[in-house]
Amino acid sequence: MAEADGSLLDLYIENSHHVDAKRLNDCPRFLKTWKRAKTGFAEGSHDVGKEIKAGTYETTAHLSGGRVGDCYWERSTDGGRTIANNYITAAKKVRVTIRSTDGIFTSRGCGNWVRA
Repeated sequence: MAEADGSLLDLYIENSHHVDAKRLNDCPRFLKTWKRAKTGFAEGSHDVGKEIKAGTYETTAHLSGGRVGDCYWERSTDGGRTIANNYITAAKKVRVTIRSTDGIFTSRGCGNWVRA
């Protein structure tokens, strides 16, 4: 994916509710990026199975030449018990597998995520 497409991917993820997918059919150059962005989500806390699907995800910073720094992610139960977590001080990209049995996935400082 080209550097511009990486930035566009982040833009689509962060503004998905404003993008008219039907109009993108008129401009197929951006359609592939939009379809990939639909598999992603922004940082924050997300209800697994309702807001995001289980699967393997990676951060998007490397797609536009960036790096991830001071990134914290956590998989937890609906009751708040931590299943797994990690704090990354610096990396080109971060990858995590979210399981269907997880309740909540939370990330801070990681940027956007997209299905790997």
